[in-house]
Amino acid sequence: MILPYARSTTCRVLTRAESCIFLRERLFEFELDEYRPLGDPTRFLGALASLFSRCKDEDVSPQAILDFAAGLAKAAEVRRLAERPRTSWQRCGNGPDVRAS
Repeated sequence: MILPYARSTTCRVLTRAESCIFLRERLFEFELDEYRPLGDPTRFLGALASLFSRCKDEDVSPQAILDFAAGLAKAAEVRRLAERPRTSWQRCGNGPDVRAS
């Protein structure tokens, strides 16, 4: 049986401008406090809209994005710990090397 083509009037693809407006209306619902510029909170909305569009084009799942972001956060933490200056007693070999863990 072939189902007839039904066009929904409530669901449609947003243009780039509409996507930016959608994001601006919901900007403070996102947990982006550290990344939102205080002077212009809407500064990177175009970049976010492009990112979401590209992810949809490339068929990237939301879970894959979350996993990638978690990996970046973990790598940044490892890098931060590795770049932390060691105390003098750790440099002499008298104390635990917290950077090795």
